[in-house]
Amino acid sequence: MNLSQAKRRGEILDKRKAEEASRKADADRVARQQKLAGGVQATLKSMFGQSSDSIIKQKAAEKRRDGRDAEKKANAVIKEAVDKGRSRPMLFQQGSSDHAAAGNLAYVKATRKMLNMLQAAGEKHPESMLSAADRARLEDEELK
Repeated sequence: MNLSQAKRRGEILDKRKAEEASRKADADRVARQQKLAGGVQATLKSMFGQSSDSIIKQKAAEKRRDGRDAEKKANAVIKEAVDKGRSRPMLFQQGSSDHAAAGNLAYVKATRKMLNMLQAAGEKHPESMLSAADRARLEDEELK
């Protein structure tokens, strides 16, 4: 056996020893993790009377149930909106009186908003700034 073969054999043996040490370290690490996991499981079981698997399954079931409830509520809101839309007359069925009422309502809302802004700014009687026709519109809308 010559010198290069002996050197190569030594390198192979060293490599095998390193691999063996690595495998042993991995096995020790896995054993420690399993022991720690067992301790955590035991702690959870002693605290809650059940294992973490059953706790996770229970939480997942609660989330699914909550999701189904939220979906039912959302579907109910959508159905309500669709029903409300279907109960309204179609645009081609509306007359000029409907358009005038809508315009009146928009004007009254804008007027009411301005009055509120003036009141917030410190004006004592902002209604006094309105014309007689505007006051009549506001009173008519308040009576409805």
